[in-house]
Amino acid sequence: AHDRNRLRRQMREVYRHNKEALYEFLKMQRLQCAVVIVYIAQEKLPYQALEDAFQHIVPKIIKSGS
Repeated sequence: AHDRNRLRRQMREVYRHNKEALYEFLKMQRLQCAVVIVYIAQEKLPYQALEDAFQHIVPKIIKSGS
């Protein structure tokens, strides 16, 4: 449970730090979306790897919404 809670805290923090670009796009397009993050890796990844992955995904979400 400790590892799972730590991962949840990290994922919330990654989202909190990187949501602005997504929010700006949604606001300009007058769109809404629900974000669900599913972590399926077996190993624990460092915070920086999680943040890099999320930063890689946000432009893809924006591109698919255009």
